[in-house]
Amino acid sequence: MNKKDFFIIGGGSLQVKFINKVKEAGYIAHVFDYNPECEGKQCADYFHLLSIDDIEGIYSVAQQFHPVAVQTVATEMGNITACAIGERLGLRNNSLETALDTTDKSRMKKIFSANNIRSAKATELYQDSDLSKPPFTFPFVVKASDRSASRGVAFVENQKQFEDAFEDALNESNNKIVLAEEYLQGQQYSVETISSNGTHHIVAVTEENTDGIPNFVETHHLMPARISDEVYDDLKTFIFKILDAFKIKYGAGHIELKYHNGEWAVIEIASRMGGWRDEMAELSMGIDYLQLIIDAAVGKDLKILPLYQKHAVVQMILNNKDWEKYLYVKQRNGNAICRESIKSIGDVEFQAKTLMESKGWYYIVLDDINQIDYFS
Repeated sequence: MNKKDFFIIGGGSLQVKFINKVKEAGYIAHVFDYNPECEGKQCADYFHLLSIDDIEGIYSVAQQFHPVAVQTVATEMGNITACAIGERLGLRNNSLETALDTTDKSRMKKIFSANNIRSAKATELYQDSDLSKPPFTFPFVVKASDRSASRGVAFVENQKQFEDAFEDALNESNNKIVLAEEYLQGQQYSVETISSNGTHHIVAVTEENTDGIPNFVETHHLMPARISDEVYDDLKTFIFKILDAFKIKYGAGHIELKYHNGEWAVIEIASRMGGWRDEMAELSMGIDYLQLIIDAAVGKDLKILPLYQKHAVVQMILNNKDWEKYLYVKQRNGNAICRESIKSIGDVEFQAKTLMESKGWYYIVLDDINQIDYFS
């Protein structure tokens, strides 16, 4: 039987596992990236030297090979391109409109509001003159409208911080829209989903932790989250309402939320997988999230069956203290670290302000949840 072509938008390190999974599933892996030295090139069946935002160029290649699927798992821009091309080819992708709605936070806010989905109130800012009267009582959050990984996010408590945060967020933003947003109280979570032909499934719920004020950079996550069955049922109803509001029909979803005083409120949504979540789902439950994404893309039945129940932690290296903790765990209980991606920081003083500045991360699997305080 002839193998079918599968397009993967982006060849960076975060895509390598997905590329290999596509090949293992029996497809011909075509990888697109502007970088001729990208890691994905080494494992691709075909490498195409095209930027992931070159929709017309990639579409031209698609007309030649007629791929069975066009996907990405790691990038916002890659997701936009995949959906744009998939929509043109009639493949199992979300619409381009959905991709844009789940990338741009200002568009998200409008959809949340129109569908009565609880979220923080927000105001769009465009220029210095918009700063003369703060839209909310201090403190509140300022963020770039179309960026992720904590880029352009800040907690502001006075006018000076507001003005500085606006400039930072404006520089980070591609669409030059900045959001001022109410600060939501509560524990933060994220939910990974998979959809096929409009039918939704929750893959896993993650308990998220950040370094808090002022940048809210993610420090470590736990999967599965520690929530009751009753709270989970409320969450499931809320999540499915969000997915329908954004007209998500296919593929992975990553939704960030907060839970406070018995109520869920959404922070943002992406129509792609969240970072580290495939590894955590595999380590904690034996769920192959990447295979689910492939199956949804080619129209196969989705089988979400946990094989076991453990607790997976991913810990980021954001500063010297994190680095010292990593070394300590490595020396005292090295077997606990099952996977890692680390860049040494040596003796240099270091403090990441975004996830992009992280020096890596490592995974720990716990049989006993009571061990979490030792490792996190």
